[in-house]
Order: sequence, then C-alpha cells, then structure tokens
Amino acid sequence: MIKNFLLLIPTILSLQLQAQGVEIFKKELEEGKIEVWVKNNSVATHTVKVDIEQSGMIQDSKTPIIKVLEGNSTEKIATLTPKPKTSYRFGYRTVNVKGNALAKHDDSYIYDLPYPKGDTYKIDQGYKGKITHMDRNALDFGMSEGSEIAAVRDGLVFDVEEKNKRGCPRQECADLSNFILVEHEDGSQANYAHLKNKGVLVKIGDRVSAGDIIGLSGATGWATGPHLHLEIFTMDWDGQKTIPVKYHLNGGIGFPKEGQVYTR
Repeated sequence: MIKNFLLLIPTILSLQLQAQGVEIFKKELEEGKIEVWVKNNSVATHTVKVDIEQSGMIQDSKTPIIKVLEGNSTEKIATLTPKPKTSYRFGYRTVNVKGNALAKHDDSYIYDLPYPKGDTYKIDQGYKGKITHMDRNALDFGMSEGSEIAAVRDGLVFDVEEKNKRGCPRQECADLSNFILVEHEDGSQANYAHLKNKGVLVKIGDRVSAGDIIGLSGATGWATGPHLHLEIFTMDWDGQKTIPVKYHLNGGIGFPKEGQVYTR
C-alpha cells in the first residue's frame, strides 16, 4: 500500500505521482478549470482512494473518491474550478492498493489442485497450520524441486519473481521467495510461492487457464525444504485477507486437510 500527499499551487504547471504503476496527474482546461486524473500504467488492477483538499475552488464531486482501475486504464477523479477573484490552492492525498480492494470472493467457485492430472501430493501444512500458517489460510504441498505447478483457476499473471537462488528456515530469507501472482475474475488473487530459480514458466500479462503448467517448485525464501506454498486472497486497505477455498478432491469437493494425500 502506498500513501502520498501532494500540494499544488497555481504556479506549478504539471506534476505527476508515480507509485506501483499508478500515476496521478492534472489537466489544465480553458477558463482556469483543472481536472484531476488517475492512470494505471501496469497490467495489474489497482484501487486508488483520492482525497482532494482545496480552497478557493468549486469541486464537482465529493471526495474521497475510490476508483478500481483495470490494467492500462485512465479515469477522471474530479474537476476543480477557481472562484472568481479568489486565490486558490489544492492538493490530494492518495492510498493505492495493488488489486481490487472492493473485491468479494466467489465462494461458490471450486478450485483445481495445483499440479497436473494424475499427480499425487501430500498436504504438509493446511489452513491455519501451527508451523507457519497460524494466521493464514494457506496450503503447503510437499513437492520435490522441479515439480510442475498448474494454475488452480483461470486468470491474469500480474507479477512474477524468479531470480532468487536460495532459501533458509529463518525469517531473514522471507524476501527471497520466487513466486507467481495471478488475478482471478472476481478480483481475488493466487500466490504460488517458493519456486525454484528460473522456475517461472509464464510472464506478466499472460492469461492462464486452470490446469496450465505455470511454474516449477523449489525451496527459495523462508522454507525448510522444497514445497509449493499456495494461498488465495483478496486485498483491502489493510492488506491481504486469505480465504479458505474449496478444491476438487479425489472425486469430491472440500477443504484440503493437513496430512492428507490427494490425486488430481
């Protein structure tokens, strides 16, 4: 999440805010009117909350205003008109979330397991697991390094990392995980983590379908050994909210259980 405050005065002709691919800018129109716009320069959805502070101006819309911006899109926030014979000034406060902060997960959706059909893996740690998942609805699949990872749902790849080469069983390695982030139709996201070095088989902007092979498992980041860490979550103004989702399991439907073995 990014927070910024910008103060503009009439003598400033142009100014832009760049944060995680999001740009706030103004357009000067005839008769002194000023439009405030927001542009998303990335493929990922962003949610921006803009609060305009001004004096000596007429504002055509109340703020704060919340905009959910799809990738590579632009929307107007407000138009400001200076009052006659009055000095004026304005600025804007912004909060930016990478993702749809208003998203509601479709709980009726049933996910596929994250590996090819016919493969079988054990759940080493389940939702709210006591090892490292105490506050997270995440799953750890015991996979040897280089095992194929499949998308669990259709979506858009909006972030990847694959350059990291090491991991360790300590928090100091938390930022060394290789991963793939995918956004789904309902605005939820999937994080496939601990991939091997150069183990990402997709690129930012790719559309993937459930079952597509997207990466190779590894042990990068905060990990005691090779496995796939998978979690589904939504974003809001306070950060990630992980979700206990259901999967197709051995011919049925349910929540994966720690210690159980499942064949896709």
